Amino acid sequence: MEGKDKITPEKIRKITHGMWIFRTLHAAVELELFTKIAEGKTTINEIAEGLGVKERPIEKLLNACVALEFLVKEGESYGNSQVAGEFLVKGKKINNS
Repeated sequence: MEGKDKITPEKIRKITHGMWIFRTLHAAVELELFTKIAEGKTTINEIAEGLGVKERPIEKLLNACVALEFLVKEGESYGNSQVAGEFLVKGKKINNS
């Protein structure tokens, strides 16, 4: 087996990580999470209530979005990152120039 590359699951890891990122972003956009935050709903309770969902699942989604840097967290409040505020809030015009 000399001269052969070691086989690793790295490609599988990269694909599953990419899927996790996509699914997290997709869920947040579908729920209009970034829009709710832009409207002033910033705590887990306010966001869950505004979206009509339970607090525990939305807390997991919020923290995943923080890890991906789509959201920022300060104390108990969440806010949109610059990129989320600019491109993921419903009704915002995207300027491609």
